[in-house]
Amino acid sequence: MFLKSHFPNGADHDKSISIDQPAYDEAIAHLPVAQVQAFSIDDAGTTEIDDALSVTELLDGGHRVGIHIAAPGLVIMKDDPLDQVARKRMSTVYFPGDKMTMLPQSVIGQFSLDEGAPRPALSIYVDIDEVGRPKPETIQMQAEMVPISANLRLEDIEHLVSEDSLGDESATYPFRKELSILWRAAKILHADRQEKRVANGLRAEQLGVSDPNALARDFYFQIKPEGDTERVEIMPRQRGSILDTIVAEWMIFCNRASGQLLAEHGLPGLFRTQKGWGPLRTRMQTTPGPHEGLGLDYYAWCTSPLRRYSDLVNQWQLIALAKHGVTAKMVAPFPPRDATLMGIAADFESCYQAYGEFQDRLEKYWCLRWINQDSDAKKLFVRHLKEGMSRVEQVPLHLPIPELAQHPRMTRAEVVVSDVDLLQLSAAVRVLEIEAPEALPGNIEEDAGPD
Repeated sequence: MFLKSHFPNGADHDKSISIDQPAYDEAIAHLPVAQVQAFSIDDAGTTEIDDALSVTELLDGGHRVGIHIAAPGLVIMKDDPLDQVARKRMSTVYFPGDKMTMLPQSVIGQFSLDEGAPRPALSIYVDIDEVGRPKPETIQMQAEMVPISANLRLEDIEHLVSEDSLGDESATYPFRKELSILWRAAKILHADRQEKRVANGLRAEQLGVSDPNALARDFYFQIKPEGDTERVEIMPRQRGSILDTIVAEWMIFCNRASGQLLAEHGLPGLFRTQKGWGPLRTRMQTTPGPHEGLGLDYYAWCTSPLRRYSDLVNQWQLIALAKHGVTAKMVAPFPPRDATLMGIAADFESCYQAYGEFQDRLEKYWCLRWINQDSDAKKLFVRHLKEGMSRVEQVPLHLPIPELAQHPRMTRAEVVVSDVDLLQLSAAVRVLEIEAPEALPGNIEEDAGPD
């Protein structure tokens, strides 16, 4: 049903559409080579590496942090065949076991920040002092070739990175010193955002790993062939590790700086805003506005141009600014009050929501397959969320359980799940035991976080 609605001609890319090699060579021929050694941080399944970080020591004792974003916008031009492909898809579609990429794999291969060679990137630099506080007046942006020293994988390094090991000069994992500097600054960036959140009437978010009893929010699905069928493995992962925080805070900083640069120079873009309450409080618009949930005055998605069309559009605007400065409004692909850009904002919102709903449905399908694969019924523990809707602890599966409707939020119960219907995406649930409130950890919430 999803393919019929969104990909009626199939999800494969037309192999005849690719980057024109002479145009690529010309676009990168005069780019300076950055004097940095950058590295990315992603999980093992990431093939579209959009972003990398670097740290350079300064003579005054501080450091210069670089956020380097893959730059397909240097070669893909507005309204060319690749732009039409990206605009039609709007985003990479993710779902357990597979994905449908926004751009053809050959294009991703040319721009992904893979280790081993300089890659074209749009870099934002900021200086930080000895304690790690960024100096906003030092922000600068440049299109350049960035040497990528390593693609760090969370599975290989996350368990090694801790407060103690970051300060231990004998620790031997890659980029320990750089990660230590980035972590020190990330804590300051996080604290500054929380002050703004509180000023906006929101509660401050906790830094680091949440309560170990809280429901996990990230899951890694593996769909493995097994005879004539598939076996499902679903592994939970708690957010909030040091590496999570480093990547999150510096990408938020990059999006904030990008939004601010566009706003200060009067350039339109696709700004992500959040204000007030209600179903439409988070939206995409072409003029700057605050993102109260993140505690930011400006926020424009720009860190994933290989995966999101909004980021590619913003990159075109930023490249015009990097090349032309104060005259960028005269040459940018989208001038102020451009009707096409307003249409892109609306189309992106609609597509992004539809893709998210599809991912949710596929995750529910594979969660039900996981329940069904070993027996006709499975005993599980659930937590009540609200109005009789509960979530299974081990997997991201929400089930209606009316018996829990009058119980407090996060009440824990043991249930038996049976009679799984994979077409209707439903199952029968029978409650075995509801734990007494005093046996439950206090104040545990499944926090959706800001968008």
